[in-house]
Amino acid sequence: MTFLNGGIPLTQGESGYVADRVQQHWDAYGFGLWAVVEKDGGRMVGFAGICHPLWFPARAHTVEVGWRLRRDAWGRGYATEAGREALRVGLEERGLRESAAFIHPDNHRSAAVAARLEMQVAERVQHPERPHTLDVYLATRG
Repeated sequence: MTFLNGGIPLTQGESGYVADRVQQHWDAYGFGLWAVVEKDGGRMVGFAGICHPLWFPARAHTVEVGWRLRRDAWGRGYATEAGREALRVGLEERGLRESAAFIHPDNHRSAAVAARLEMQVAERVQHPERPHTLDVYLATRG
């Protein structure tokens, strides 16, 4: 959570609200975030997928690829695997021209995932609600 929500973990109520918004996105657009589940044991370790960044009103028309994993699931390739599949679905199955990832400039782990996904930094923008910037990574249909 260092780079999300101002570094403050969500309460159970806030987490439930986010889950409701994920479902609403699926209902409205027919795509959204997926649970990331370990093949061995079936433990849910986070989520990933594509969705409109409704938290960023000026960019809500774009489709964002994203991932969020439990710390004990880091370093196992899950974010890269899930991100790659999310981009495939978005760019190939959904026919998107591009997909963006909004990454805090100090979030080197997520930047490394974006690099493995062959995403390129296109610009740096001001976060809509926080006092920091975000790097906008893009993947385009090839």
